[in-house]
Order: sequence, then structure tokens, then C-alpha cells
Amino acid sequence: MDFGPDARAVTDWIGCAMARAATQGATSVAPTHLEETAVHVLSHKVREKFNEGANPNLGIRRDRLILNIVQRIMRTPGFAANLGHDARAKSAPTASPAAHAFAPAQLAEPQLAEIVADYVHARVFLATLVRGYPHYRNTLLPTAEHVRIWVNTVDGVLQPYATPGDVQQIAMHGFWALIRALRPGQTLVDVHLVKQVGELYERTYQAIGSAANPAGQERAQVGRQVVEEAVASVLRSPANPKNAPNAARPGSW
Repeated sequence: MDFGPDARAVTDWIGCAMARAATQGATSVAPTHLEETAVHVLSHKVREKFNEGANPNLGIRRDRLILNIVQRIMRTPGFAANLGHDARAKSAPTASPAAHAFAPAQLAEPQLAEIVADYVHARVFLATLVRGYPHYRNTLLPTAEHVRIWVNTVDGVLQPYATPGDVQQIAMHGFWALIRALRPGQTLVDVHLVKQVGELYERTYQAIGSAANPAGQERAQVGRQVVEEAVASVLRSPANPKNAPNAARPGSW
């Protein structure tokens, strides 16, 4: 984009959120009202460098990025308290981001469904995702934030306007985003974790491909191939301890 949205967009955003709250009978604006109106208002406050008519996928990606940023801010611990909606949370000590990131989640099916419902293309496969989630909720999907990375990646891969190149980029980004979220700040590659995350996404794309239409099957297959290649490249790379040269024995070159 060239610029935007700027500070003037905030007044329009809050005004729209107030209207949404009023139609729902609420007496105050909650973070959910701001989330629900973010894309509708903020996407129109951006001046793009592209022609959306010629490349609609970039418009979809713009809206997705806006929503991801807003959700991350709105769902930060203590955000609602700072708005004055929860007096108890306001007086309670705020957990550090690191502590929050790995707090046990154990999402129930309605909570998982609520997250998936935020993603237009993924929510069609809610039943498939609900079946797969319990296998990984204690390891690779320990919090709602990790679940969102997983579902957001699936949603991006299934975009109807996504080209094969877009699918490759989205699948690769989501793959590494989940690894980074599970090991924040870690610079060394955890080969075991790479294999686990690869298995999660491969099984996800396989299950979705079995339930999707031909176009969805094609995108799921591309996503699966991207993950398989990413895992294979790590296993072949010097980052894998198994590929490190053997230590020289005493007296040898």
C-alpha cells in the first residue's frame, strides 16, 4: 500500500463499532464490536499500489492482514480491562506475553468453532478441523493463538482466488509461523518439531482434500506438497544434527 489507515480512520471505526453495539442492544463498545467492523472500515482507508479488479487476491490478503492485526491486539490479555469492561481484570496483575502464550488452552468444541467461524473458507471444514484438533491440543496447538495460526493457514490455502504461487507462499508462511510461535526466540532449528508440525499440516490438508470440491482438493494438495518439501529440506540441511560431519578421532585429519 502507499499509505493508511491513518489516525483519522479511528473515529470512523469507533463510530461504526458503536452502531454495531447499539443494534445488538449493548450499552458499551466491546472488543468484539471493533473486530466485527475493522475490515469494513479500515480496508477502505488504505490506498493500495495494486488494482483490485486485476488482482482480487491482493484485496483478500489486505483484508486478512487487517483482521489478523486487529484480532491480535484485541485479544491481548488485559486489553478489555484497559477499556474498562472488566474491573476485576483491571486490578489483577497482567500475565507476561510469554506466560500467556503457553498457558494451557484445552479449547472445548464451541470455543474452537468460534475461532474457526472467523475464517470464511476454513469454517466450511469445521467438522474436519474439530476431529483433528484433539490429537494436537496438548503439543502443537496448546493455546487459542496457535489454533488461529493453524486455521488461518488453512483458510489462506483454500482462498478461491489464490494462485498456486499464493498457496505455496501462504502454506510455507503458516508452517514456519507455527514453529516460531511454539519456540519463540529460538534461533536453532528443532528438527523434531519441524517434523511434528509438518505432520500436523500434512494430515490437515489430506483430511480437507478428502472433503473438498476439486478446486479445494487441488489447493490442499499444493499445500501438502509445500510442507513435505519444507520438512525434507530441513532433514537434508546442515541444521539437522544427523547431517553434521563426525568429529575427528584423535590423531586423524
